[in-house]
Amino acid sequence: MKFIKYLWLFFLLSACSGPSLFKQISKPKKSNYQLFEDKTVTEIIAPYKLSLDNKMSLVIGTADSILYKARPESPLTNFLADAILKVAKKELEVDICILNYGGIRLPNIGKGDITTGQIYELLPFDNYLSVLSFNKTELEGFANHIAKKGGWPISEQLNFVIDTTKRIAKNITFNKAALNDTSIYQIVLPDYIANGGDDCTMLANLPRTDLSILLRDAMIDYFLDNKQTVKPVLDQRTKYE
Repeated sequence: MKFIKYLWLFFLLSACSGPSLFKQISKPKKSNYQLFEDKTVTEIIAPYKLSLDNKMSLVIGTADSILYKARPESPLTNFLADAILKVAKKELEVDICILNYGGIRLPNIGKGDITTGQIYELLPFDNYLSVLSFNKTELEGFANHIAKKGGWPISEQLNFVIDTTKRIAKNITFNKAALNDTSIYQIVLPDYIANGGDDCTMLANLPRTDLSILLRDAMIDYFLDNKQTVKPVLDQRTKYE
């Protein structure tokens, strides 16, 4: 009886524990499909990689010295805003360029050759340019927003002082003159900002014209059109107080 009892217990445990008591070692089945060798894949993509490498390594400009990014202004941010404005002026009558600080993704561009690949790293997002119309009050409000952010890249036509205590913009001028109550200021900026990005919801209802040119492509066009060495500019267009 004890033998039968133990035999019954053995089969009961076997049923509950599944195949773990009877492990079977099997050889992996051979696949009927053969994977491409790395060499084959490399040969397929080689022409495309070469074309892309050539494009990214193309020298399109030269920097006189390091162009670094900083607030409230810096050689890199000043240069970008001035350059984008120049390109936008070929499309429309534009007065000012404003870019968001966070959209510039490299801390600097080194002295020497500037390549297409660096511009892609600097401005990696597919943001198009938009031109918005501001009256005096709207521009003052936008300048205050920029002041709260600690400063953004702006072109040389717009100047103001950032009150770091009140976090507002003071002494706002356009072309060295006080803002005019009846003037309309045309400002080019990334559509990311125009769409309300970076807390710019106040821009949503402003008159707007969208340009069919990417911010990144505008910079590349600038270099191709202006065969010159970039020299750093610090002119206190925005400063802390």
